Amino acid sequence: MFCLKCGSVVEDGMKFCSKCGTKVGSVSDGEPVKREPGTTQQITAASKIERQGEVHPKLSKIPEGKKAKKKTMVKKEPPAAPKGEKSILPRLAVGAGILAALALCIFIGGHFLTKAMEASSQAKTVNQIVTDLAEGDYEAAVELYEDNYKYNETPEELITQLRERLSTLWTTFSEGSVSYTQVMKEMDAFQKMDVSDLDTDVEELLGNIESLNASRTAYSTADALVAEGDYVGAIQQYDLVIESDSNYSAALTKREEAVNAYRQSVLEEAEEYAAGEDYTAALAALNSGLENLPNDTALTEQMTVYTGKQEEQNKQSYITRAKQYGDDEDFLKAVQTLQQALEEYPGNAEMTSLLSDYQDRYVENTLEFARIQLSEGSFSAARSTINTALDALGSDVKELEEYLEIINAEEQNFIDAEIESYIASAETFVQEKDYDSAISVIQEALQVYGDSEKLQEKLAELEEKKPVMLSELTIAESSDFFLATGELLQDTVGNYYSGTSTYELSYRSGYATIYIGGDYKTISGLLACLNNTDSGVEGVVSIYGDDKLLYTSSAISRISLPQEFEVNISGVEWLTIRFSSNDYDFCAVLFNCALEKN
Repeated sequence: MFCLKCGSVVEDGMKFCSKCGTKVGSVSDGEPVKREPGTTQQITAASKIERQGEVHPKLSKIPEGKKAKKKTMVKKEPPAAPKGEKSILPRLAVGAGILAALALCIFIGGHFLTKAMEASSQAKTVNQIVTDLAEGDYEAAVELYEDNYKYNETPEELITQLRERLSTLWTTFSEGSVSYTQVMKEMDAFQKMDVSDLDTDVEELLGNIESLNASRTAYSTADALVAEGDYVGAIQQYDLVIESDSNYSAALTKREEAVNAYRQSVLEEAEEYAAGEDYTAALAALNSGLENLPNDTALTEQMTVYTGKQEEQNKQSYITRAKQYGDDEDFLKAVQTLQQALEEYPGNAEMTSLLSDYQDRYVENTLEFARIQLSEGSFSAARSTINTALDALGSDVKELEEYLEIINAEEQNFIDAEIESYIASAETFVQEKDYDSAISVIQEALQVYGDSEKLQEKLAELEEKKPVMLSELTIAESSDFFLATGELLQDTVGNYYSGTSTYELSYRSGYATIYIGGDYKTISGLLACLNNTDSGVEGVVSIYGDDKLLYTSSAISRISLPQEFEVNISGVEWLTIRFSSNDYDFCAVLFNCALEKN
């Protein structure tokens, strides 16, 4: 496409000629246009296009049938010069030379004229872009730049002027001549033009503008916070003001004023708490102030003053509470209160003196109470009382430790006496050969004094000496000698017999032979006539050791009483028990027959 005004080539998509700035299509096709001053001829758009080797759109379409017919071209010979006349060729040659020289002059002049026109047009475009930016017509500036240089190389002159424009923008903004909103509109135009040679300049300027704007915002915010009494927030905002901000010096001054005001408010708050002797709250207020004003001398000094007063207050509080406990005769709490106080304030003379006094009184009361418990036989309670006092006072209280030994000794004496009593009771049963009862007594004692070696030894001794029941031994041979397990037998005088060691001796005669291997020294038991024996029937029981008669009972009949026996069987290996009667209706019982070990 070509410009209809100056004839320069215009690339597709461009709305303005890059040479003369004329809007594309603003001159009617085929209409004669005037050249810029200095041109040597007038041309039409159609003739201009034809000279560039293109066909004008209006000339390219000729209706069918109206095209001119080709004429046959006949080569004509040039007419011969009349005889006698001079040849005109030399004169033609001179004329052609003159015309050629004239054409060359016209060409050179046109070339330089075209270059001058192009430079003038570009200068106007550059100036117009910068002018539009300066006048705030950012849309026109961006549009003119895109139409001319979006697809073409950006002229150095434009880059230079745009860089100068950026510098002017920073100067006017930093001086406060333009607002943030206004300067950002123009920066937006620069970003839309996207001049690659200015990328760094635009990025840096945007950063500087944002920083300065944030600084100015912080300054104004700080002023507002001061007016609201928010000195901490104001100090923080003043700290955000940068040195390049014209408010920087004022910000430093106002910051110091805010610091002073804040410090004073903290001191006044702490003083108000201190006036009510609430030093904890006063110190908390000062600590809060120091968090915002670290290492502030005035606040630190006041912290020292109130800390000292709080310590004195705390000391007196401990002493007052300890005395109150003492007045109530709760000497343990008085001692514990003073012990805690001395951990915080070691070496305090008044506390140390009070602690010694209350400790002596606590020990005295403890010993008195423990003596009462000991006299009642409450050894565990008395020991617990002493141990509680030792835990509270420490293990180096001599009076308490000595009395604890007394408690332990008396308890041991009591235990020893109790153990001897149990053993004596068990021996009584042993004398009666009632080993089961004797063992039961010792087992009962061990439930109370399980760690007593004496009781454990006695139990082992009884179990070792306990007689073996006849029913526990193996009968090698027998006849009519029955173990009455699970039966209840009645004798003729009304006694009943049952258990695992009850034998029924029935019929006319019977026996049982048992190997005992010489391990036993006596055999004992009871004989009685059962109620189912007929009148007039009687019998006897005999015991043999290795076929030697060792014992014969008295006559057993319905009119005889139960009879106990104990026979020496030392050294006997084979033991035989026999019974015989004068009738088959004899029936007797052998009860609780036991063999005592050697």
